[in-house]
Amino acid sequence: MHTKTLQRIFQHSKGLLASPLMFLLLFTAFLLSSGVQAFGDESTEDEDQTSSFIMSLLPSNIEFNPLYTYSSLEAQVYSALFEGLVSYDPFSLEPIPGVARRWEILEEGTLYRFHLRQGARYWNGDTVRAEDFRDTWLKLLDPETDAPFAFLLDPVVNAREYRRGRLEEGEKPAIRVVDSRTLEVELHSPAQHFLSILAHQSLVPVHPDALEVRDWSGFDSPPGNGPYYIVEQDESHIRMKRNELYWDRRNSHYDEIIIEFNENHTATTRRFNSGEIHWIYSGFDLSELNLANSLQITPQFSTSYYFINSRKPPFDDPRIREALLKLLPLEQIRSDEVHFVPATTLVPQIPGYPDVEGIEQTDAQRAQTLLEEAGYPSGDGLPDLNIVLTPGSESRRVSELMKTAWEEQLDVQVRVEFIDFARYQRELKDSGFTVGSLSWIGDYADPMSFLQMWDSDSSINDAGYSDDTYDRLLTESNSLTGLSRYEKLAEAEQHLLDSSILLPVNHSPAIHLVNLDAVGGWYPNPLDIHPFKYLYEIKLTPPSNIAGNQ
Repeated sequence: MHTKTLQRIFQHSKGLLASPLMFLLLFTAFLLSSGVQAFGDESTEDEDQTSSFIMSLLPSNIEFNPLYTYSSLEAQVYSALFEGLVSYDPFSLEPIPGVARRWEILEEGTLYRFHLRQGARYWNGDTVRAEDFRDTWLKLLDPETDAPFAFLLDPVVNAREYRRGRLEEGEKPAIRVVDSRTLEVELHSPAQHFLSILAHQSLVPVHPDALEVRDWSGFDSPPGNGPYYIVEQDESHIRMKRNELYWDRRNSHYDEIIIEFNENHTATTRRFNSGEIHWIYSGFDLSELNLANSLQITPQFSTSYYFINSRKPPFDDPRIREALLKLLPLEQIRSDEVHFVPATTLVPQIPGYPDVEGIEQTDAQRAQTLLEEAGYPSGDGLPDLNIVLTPGSESRRVSELMKTAWEEQLDVQVRVEFIDFARYQRELKDSGFTVGSLSWIGDYADPMSFLQMWDSDSSINDAGYSDDTYDRLLTESNSLTGLSRYEKLAEAEQHLLDSSILLPVNHSPAIHLVNLDAVGGWYPNPLDIHPFKYLYEIKLTPPSNIAGNQ
């Protein structure tokens, strides 16, 4: 779901978390936290609150078309502008009613029937219909759309085949409109994480008038159905006004949300100290911070890693990939002076999820043996290695370690290129790179959020990884539940790591400045999503319909 550049995670953050053990204990506690949510109907109008909430971040490009969303920042912004069938409880991350006021799970967990709210509307007053969800999801799955997160709907009957262009003419995914307020979705097999998937920002409804529009820059305000809508935007800020037609407007306490793009870390932090800015998402100066308890460092369901492009020979050979990884100075790359929690595996710790053997040891002798077996003794005959990363001090540090290790031990040339994050994902579609990197935040608190992206048919499989055994293990997990499912997914992760397609580096925390003595409704959680509608001035009565206040 959600990606962040390495340099943002560690900016001004070295040494701020006590220990890896404390990090893991906190992370486990967050995942175990849960709450009970009443499946209520529309709220009544609350008295108006004349107030503004200001969030600051570094200059960023935001994709407002949900079909093409990709970043974790967009997940946060979309919490104001859009709403899906379900949304996240900001405290427990449990899926709670959104546009769907209630649902039924039938046919032994393979049929979901959603009942939409009568009062669900877009900000222009048009009703949100079951047809809008069906049409949006079919557009998302259309191969010509090339939507990054189309694979999230793979549990739906015929969805995977449809997005890969493998269905017979006339066949469609099992997404059915019963009537304008009732939607049915049929799954291949029970999927205990399906409701959590539906909270993802790419699965919100798109207004019919905008569905065929790729570039939304022509809209004064994206035609959303969320608690806020945009009234003005430019390169310096986005201003959003409360949507008075939103069904749960009682819990949208601020009249407006303002997102500022600021490059001056010092000035931004001083404005935060004065109370002018309520939340700094990125770009602050700790040396200027007066409110020490406003520094929020929380465990996050996230892993940063480097990966090898396997689309073309010889890097489709796992022996070559393993050799390259075993030549690297892994301890230096994962230095605990840089990273809070160095990682040797892909999936962050989840209670009940079995341990897997990570990528831990440098072994130059083993690497040379593998290269000789593959027909490239000492790397002789290997093509040039192209490392393509986003800019930043950490990217430069690691790329230099890689370049030095490979050029000194192999007969090979290494080139390093830095591409700004706004273009990075598009550039990775070009198979000309050898090594790329990603910081991935899980879209839901489940191992599949990290493993499904490596499926051969995944729309965000940037490494071009394709392995029949791995695909089969993921498919087999779909028919399992509980510990048996976790064991099957751990087997899949082990197979993935053994194929040397990626090098996990760290499990990164979320780092923000927000004064929780002044702002309520902002709850630390592993997905680092803090829905705007729940934020309130601390003098207000906390919202009653979220797990954290029950």
